Amino acid sequence: MDGSCGGTKGQKCSGVNCCSSSGYCGTSALHCGTGCQPAFGTCAAPKIRGRGVRISWKN
Repeated sequence: MDGSCGGTKGQKCSGVNCCSSSGYCGTSALHCGTGCQPAFGTCAAPKIRGRGVRISWKN
């Protein structure tokens, strides 16, 4: 699969990927937001768990 999806391409996105209105798989707001094609992938952006990364510097 080349990352394309949707009605004209006939391909579904794998896993948590959304199918954008322009016919490409991904997980960004552009893929999962307005125009997302639910028949060809999920239309919910994946939730990020955890508290992030803490970085400290020692001099």
